[in-house]
Amino acid sequence: MAKIREVDEWLQSSLAPGIIRECHPEICFWALNHQTVVNSRKKTETGIEERLEILSHYCQNARTIVTEAQSRYRRKDLAVDDIVDALACAVGATFYPALKTLPDQPERDQIGLPMEIVYPDLSSNSKD
Repeated sequence: MAKIREVDEWLQSSLAPGIIRECHPEICFWALNHQTVVNSRKKTETGIEERLEILSHYCQNARTIVTEAQSRYRRKDLAVDDIVDALACAVGATFYPALKTLPDQPERDQIGLPMEIVYPDLSSNSKD
C-alpha cells in the first residue's frame, strides 16, 4: 500500500491529474485485438508471440523494442512479459484522446482521482 500511497501523493502534487491515467495491459490487448480476449498465458512463448503479433499492427518495431529491452536488463530484473505489457500500455496511450474507460462513468476516490482503467477506442481512431 505504500507504493500506491506514494503514487497518489505524486498525482496530487503534480500536473499529472488528467494527464496520467491508469491502464491494464490485458485490457489494452483485448481492445487492440478488436475486443477479443487473448487466451494464451502471457508468460508462455505462445502468449508472448500472440501479444507481439497484436502490437506489431500498431508498432512496427515492437519486436525490436522488446529485444533491445531484454538485452539491456537481466531477466531476473525485467521479465519479457513485463516488457510486452509495458509496450501494450504505451501503444494504448498513443490513441489519446480516443480512449474509453472502465467503468464508463468512473467514481472518484477520496482525493478526487478517477477510479478508472483506460483503453484505446479503435472505433474512433484511424490507427487500426
